[in-house]
This record gives sequence, structure tokens and C-alpha cells, in this order.
Amino acid sequence: TWNQDQNDLSKMYLLVFPFDKKLHSIRDLTFEHIGLLEHIKTKTLGIIESKYGFSSDIIKMYFHYSPSTYHLHVHFVLISNTETNSSIEYSHELSNVITNIKLIPNYYQTIIMNKRI
Repeated sequence: TWNQDQNDLSKMYLLVFPFDKKLHSIRDLTFEHIGLLEHIKTKTLGIIESKYGFSSDIIKMYFHYSPSTYHLHVHFVLISNTETNSSIEYSHELSNVITNIKLIPNYYQTIIMNKRI
């Protein structure tokens, strides 16, 4: 969990790291990780709603590729928070990642992705 200003909920910013340190980036995700990703999404959105009172429809959930830290993590921020570094060029929405892997189990091992510059 990270939030620069604990008193300003409009700047809520959470990072979720799975325990599996073998997961370095979305390139490592396959169909076997669908349960983990859905759990992260459901559990974290539940915590955000109960702790902060924000509904899921105003939360942006994404990965960076390439990441700044090579331990897979998901960013959870308010859509209205424009101070976060979620550049469209290298962010991948959690829901889209789940859908892509459900359609093609090795999707992230085969596609070409823009890298963070």
C-alpha cells in the first residue's frame, strides 16, 4: 500500500504484490494465473470499498510493462487521480489482461508490447 498523503483520499494509490516472486511481469502470466488475478481484483476492490468507501466503477486497475520493479504488481488508483504515472503507452488494464489470457492462454508470451521509455 502506498499513498503520499494519507489525509487526502482523492490521492488513494494502492499496489498489490502476489506472494509468488517468480511472477516478474505480465509476460509471466498464463491461464493458470486467472484465479490469482480475479482474487486480487475482487479482494482489493472489496477492501477499497469497505475502507475508503469508493465503488469499483471509479477505480483504475493496471500493470505497467515494462515495470519499474520486476515483481508483478497491480496498481489501484482513482480514475480521477491524474497525478499517478499510468501512461497509456505502457499500462495494461487488469480486466483486459484477464480477458486476453482467457481468450489466448499464452497471450502475453506471444504479443509485442510497447516498453516504458
